[in-house]
Amino acid sequence: MVCEKCGNPIKDEDRFCTYCGEPVSKVNQETQQRNLNLDEKWWTRFSKVLNITLYIPLLIIIYIVWSLNSTTLVGSLFGEYEYKNTYGKAFWYSFIVVLIYVAIMRIARKLLNNNF
Repeated sequence: MVCEKCGNPIKDEDRFCTYCGEPVSKVNQETQQRNLNLDEKWWTRFSKVLNITLYIPLLIIIYIVWSLNSTTLVGSLFGEYEYKNTYGKAFWYSFIVVLIYVAIMRIARKLLNNNF
C-alpha cells in the first residue's frame, strides 16, 4: 500500500503514514487492493492469450516438416522414378520439432516470468 500524500510505502496494519503522519483510510486500502487485483487479472489474461498465440506457428511448422518428409522421390538406374511413402520418418521429425518448440516456449516463458 502507498500513502496518498507522500507516496511512500505503508504497511497494511498501519493507521498513519510513518513518513508524513497522514491518516490512512480503510477505503483507500480497499481501492488500492482492488486496483492491484485488476492489474493482476489483466496480466494473467494477457499471458494466457499470448501463450496460445505463440503455439499457432507450431501448426504451420509441423505441416511443412510433414510435407517435406512424408514422401521421397526414388529413382533407379533405368530412369524410372516413383514416390516412396516415408510416414515414419515424417512422424519422428515432426515429433522432434514439437519437442524443441515446446522446450523453447517453456524456457522463454520462464525467462519472461523472472523478468516481470
